[in-house]
Amino acid sequence: MSRVKQTSSISFGSSGVCLLLLPALLLFFTQAPVCIAQPNVILIICDDLNDSVEGMGGHSQAYTPNIKRLAEKGVRFTNAHCNAPICGPSRASLWSGLLPSTSGYYGYAQQQNKWREFDKLSNAITLMEHFKANGYNVWGSGKIFHNGHSDNSVFTISPDADPDNPGASDFGPFPWDGTSFQGTSNRRDGQSHPRMPSELSGYWSSFGSLEDVPTIGSYTGWSLKDANFTYNSAADRDLMPDEVTAQWVAKKLNQTHAKPFLLTVGMNRPHVPFYAPDEFFEQFRDAQGNNTVELPPYFADDLDDVPEILKAYSGGIADYRTAGEGNDQWWKNLLQAYLACVAFVDHQVGKILDAVEDSNYADNTIIIFTSDHGYHLGEKDHKSKTTAWEETTRVPLVVYAPGVTVRNQSCASPVSLVDLYPTLNALCELPEDPNGGAGKNNIALDGHDLTPLLKQPILGHWDGPQVSLSHLNSREVIAPHTESPWALNHHSARSVDYHYVLCSDGSEELYDHVNDPNEWINQALNSAYADTKSAMKLQLFNALGFKNSISLVTNGDFESNLDGWNTFGPVTLENNTANTLAGTGSAFVSNRTAEWNGLKQNMLSRLEKGKTYHFSAWVKLANTGPDNIRLSIKQVLGSDNPAYITIDSVSATNGRFSLLEGDYTMPDSDEIAEIELLLNGPAIGVNFYADYVRVYEYQTPNIVASVLIDDGDGMISLGWNAELGVSYRLEQSLN
Repeated sequence: MSRVKQTSSISFGSSGVCLLLLPALLLFFTQAPVCIAQPNVILIICDDLNDSVEGMGGHSQAYTPNIKRLAEKGVRFTNAHCNAPICGPSRASLWSGLLPSTSGYYGYAQQQNKWREFDKLSNAITLMEHFKANGYNVWGSGKIFHNGHSDNSVFTISPDADPDNPGASDFGPFPWDGTSFQGTSNRRDGQSHPRMPSELSGYWSSFGSLEDVPTIGSYTGWSLKDANFTYNSAADRDLMPDEVTAQWVAKKLNQTHAKPFLLTVGMNRPHVPFYAPDEFFEQFRDAQGNNTVELPPYFADDLDDVPEILKAYSGGIADYRTAGEGNDQWWKNLLQAYLACVAFVDHQVGKILDAVEDSNYADNTIIIFTSDHGYHLGEKDHKSKTTAWEETTRVPLVVYAPGVTVRNQSCASPVSLVDLYPTLNALCELPEDPNGGAGKNNIALDGHDLTPLLKQPILGHWDGPQVSLSHLNSREVIAPHTESPWALNHHSARSVDYHYVLCSDGSEELYDHVNDPNEWINQALNSAYADTKSAMKLQLFNALGFKNSISLVTNGDFESNLDGWNTFGPVTLENNTANTLAGTGSAFVSNRTAEWNGLKQNMLSRLEKGKTYHFSAWVKLANTGPDNIRLSIKQVLGSDNPAYITIDSVSATNGRFSLLEGDYTMPDSDEIAEIELLLNGPAIGVNFYADYVRVYEYQTPNIVASVLIDDGDGMISLGWNAELGVSYRLEQSLN
């Protein structure tokens, strides 16, 4: 284990382009600057870091002079967002360049759902693989992927094969009792710190200074996940994993490399448990050692106007408010520990910046600093991540690209982590279509090149959408490694001034960030904001690949009547108010005498031939289940017999509403005589409810040919940018 080594801080030098030295000058230097045409890249990603960074508008006491120092050299994006507010899908989206709405990996039960096991991600070419395939050395250290989800094949050298590399994530040091392990593994089972009050007892909820060495039973000392951690004093201790990672980066930068490199650097902090060296707590104490941290802006009734389905995602801060002597003492202690961990991470960033400036790569190295998602510290009564709100979707993002970025500028355009992949492709002059070609999945990257905003942060025009997307996973159970449909999850769209959230049950949020930066007032039901909400909803649907945000189904909410709906067979169809997904009404189907009996709606006049549509509906049994319910289309062409096309079926129960969803393409025919949406299928006598029925038209792709590839199998692949957040591929025979 590496030990503490004191180093002095130096200032970051001026930037410039790498100049080719005249041959004669080589006589005067024993080591010439390494001049490689393509730039190097260092991408630093933190874990659970919110906007508590100087210059990002977060906690006013955040101490991050080194991140600020980097921002003063480049562009800081003050409206950057993750694409999923939880580690696994966020990192999968960042490294693959694919949104959760494209891959289907939203983060439900993320520990059991590994990203590479999802179909569209299984063979997606990651950022690292793309750089490696195009002549780069690619290295990584620390938490790059989610815990247990690593794919070290993407690196030139696996972190496990490098003796100086600390390897994957380790949230230690943490308290240990000397005997407990996780299951049958050799991984040590972290314990609660004995100084924590009983209300906050637990491994994840504990925090504190490394100076407060724990004693649990007969064991005294700190531990890493699979090794001891020695702490004798601040000057005589082992290095924390993030410190080892920074040291490893400095060593790499002190070496001569024949090829350009991509260094991915994963910082574990400020992920829980919040332990850090005492010097970083000192920043937030007065002369008497008292905690000086201020609480974040807080509104006691903040959740009153939040949709019910989102309230379940909030929690955790109440125990900190009442623990110990109460009076928010332990809430303040929590904040102090978080900010100390942020300051600790900033110090590691400083070491990396120093190493860059001291190296031969200073003038030709792009540096990016960001986080996988944000983190609540009491806002909306929440302490953690995994919400649709600003505190967890927003991330710090700083980009410095020598010769490209202007100095010390801010950009308020809504961008997201998925934009980094195409941006680095552009800056490093790599092919923009990594998944295109024979034997590949031919899925286009979802992000957009930020280069225009790096050059002109305020007035720059880029081809990205007017909103950034973030997707929150549903809590509905789905089978392992199954693509989760977009209609099952919750979606967030952030513009310059507004934040719109659409939940799976149709409930909404709208926040006006000009007048309400803390998101205390949900304006979704305020008629004065109706036009703004409609515009934001349309932006969200456009970004998801839909033509419009208005469902083509008449009265799909059944709020007060059954207008637009008819019985399919001799059944009773009633408006119900007792069993609803959301809102005040649903449709109740009873007295069924055949499995095909149900409810229907004529869609012929609303669907266009040759167009593709997304259908969805929520259903629930009134009887003891389970039993199958179908969403289908009755299609009649000319004088042909009816064709019944199943869009989806689900094994429904009487305990909760279940989602039916899928796509249907209208025949490209002039003889379409009948098109009806049907909900039916359970056994005779089984009654059921239906609610929130929706049909949306997909956008018609704006096809721009990008690459023509001979697949070698008698086919030509024509890849294109369809501007949909999904991708398409056209094949035509060479014969």
